[in-house]
Amino acid sequence: MVQLPAVASSYYCRCSKCGLDRYHKVVTHTNETTVRLKCEVCGKTGNHNLEVKKSTSTAKSKGPKESKKTISAKAAAHAAEFEVFKNANNADGALTYSMKVTFKESQVVQHPKFGLGLVRSVQGDKIEVFFEDEVRFLVHGRV
Repeated sequence: MVQLPAVASSYYCRCSKCGLDRYHKVVTHTNETTVRLKCEVCGKTGNHNLEVKKSTSTAKSKGPKESKKTISAKAAAHAAEFEVFKNANNADGALTYSMKVTFKESQVVQHPKFGLGLVRSVQGDKIEVFFEDEVRFLVHGRV
């Protein structure tokens, strides 16, 4: 059994309208596990379930999760691949990125925010560009 907070007391939880953790006033108890709350900042009222969630071992898995070691190994591999690309290509010949310019596969691009990159593939009005931090999709050929 869940202990419900008293009516007219304050309760701290996430407001669905503000998107932040805020104090709410308890308006009423709707059943044994749910209370109706009113945000003290925006005034939004809504139901909040206080029932204890079941353990994650009984929940269905959404797929394999990557460990921090796997993620850091991928990041290291990406960084190593970028170093090879950077050493093999001359940044002086890079085209400055603009969404109005049309790019081709294997062109070197200089982006004002992301830096030096290589166009891996062209897919209609989008290009897949290999930057130092990650692979990004950018638009091109827009007039």
